[in-house]
Amino acid sequence: MAQKKAVLFLAFMLVAFALPTNLSSARSETTATITLPVERSSVSVLQSKPTPAALPNARQKPTQGIATNRKPVIVAEGDSISKYWGGNYTGIFKRSRPDIEFHGLAKGGSTIKSITARRDAVLALKPHVVSVFVGANDLGKYDDPSKFADALFAYAEPLKAAGIKVVFATNLARSVPTSPAFNFKHNRNRKEVSRLLRQAVGTKIDAVVDFAADPTMGTDAATGNRTLFSDGLHPTDSTHGVGEGGQRKLARIYAPVMNAVIDNLP
Repeated sequence: MAQKKAVLFLAFMLVAFALPTNLSSARSETTATITLPVERSSVSVLQSKPTPAALPNARQKPTQGIATNRKPVIVAEGDSISKYWGGNYTGIFKRSRPDIEFHGLAKGGSTIKSITARRDAVLALKPHVVSVFVGANDLGKYDDPSKFADALFAYAEPLKAAGIKVVFATNLARSVPTSPAFNFKHNRNRKEVSRLLRQAVGTKIDAVVDFAADPTMGTDAATGNRTLFSDGLHPTDSTHGVGEGGQRKLARIYAPVMNAVIDNLP
């Protein structure tokens, strides 16, 4: 019996020494064991948040190759009267509009037939506006002036279909001494063609530069003024050495019409 009591006493002492000596210490260790995993979990959550994307830099240049502000593209077609250079009405206009891309495609001797043959080159430039001044070399060949007007409108159709604004100019007079019969038919025909062009604005074309209606440059008698016309056909250069030449006056008529069309592009 005594031996049994001794065994029980020894077992009790072993259990007592295995337990913590202080309850508060036991509670403290238990709390530490519980909170450590929570702290590790909190750190994990914070690190898993995505890094915010950088804000765009206001000074950063736009991506190369993407057009952000394309200049209006303007093409001027016609004959020698419209041939592009600094003293011509087309060149004067270009200098007044540094904000546009200007292509002067007019060539000496051109007719409605020859500018029609060049039309694909015009379309390839993807212009916003095309101005056309032609007739000095071929209007006098037509017995029926409406046929010439029809040829002009046929020239304009593919341009209009491509969304291009089309502006035609009415013809000036002719008084070339060596071709009186041609001059007569030209001057007769230009009046009817001018009427048809004005009538077509808003339907077949978008605007008219009405040179023929100008009281200085547009009369039949104007071509006899050598300050304005050098040979009864070609307007004089912008200054002509004496006052203001014919090309400068054409520029004053051309600019307001073209500016209105360009400034109202969509």
